Amino acid sequence: MNYFDEIGVIEVSSDKQTVRLAKTESSKTLIDFFSRLILPLIDTYLISLTAIEQLCGKNLVIKQKTLVKELHVGIKHLYTQGCLPMLHSCLKETILTALTRFSQMGLLETTSYLTRKGNSTNFLRCPSECGPKMKELQDRLSKDRNFSKSHQQTIFTEIDDVIMRTQGPQPTARL
Repeated sequence: MNYFDEIGVIEVSSDKQTVRLAKTESSKTLIDFFSRLILPLIDTYLISLTAIEQLCGKNLVIKQKTLVKELHVGIKHLYTQGCLPMLHSCLKETILTALTRFSQMGLLETTSYLTRKGNSTNFLRCPSECGPKMKELQDRLSKDRNFSKSHQQTIFTEIDDVIMRTQGPQPTARL
């Protein structure tokens, strides 16, 4: 906030309780620029959070690399469906950063195993006790995005598909 106050984009009251946008065209332009800059981040974090919410309390353990890959594919699909305005919401690095941040917040448990080649493989699990904290964050991010009902349904359907794809091929019944 101090940065935007110093450059004259916002005006902060003397008691630091109220902030308002400065009445200049450049301040509106700068706020619009930063709003559009963070929009893909909000989309990525919200969709990643919604995906791990599907894991919550279900005793599912998913390989992190697989989840990142499938979320990447799912977000690209949501972009082509018109649910997301910017394609770079699907960047694998941003998805990985979101999952890492959720793990740091205690919303995910990450377990690492060393492979024979010396590489590390991470597995993710979401304990049921994380549900309330996750729901609170999800509600806050959803409020900022305000997706239409049809877009919400498309997003939830795609996330269900993502979770199904992370579990590998499903066994088929033999006749």
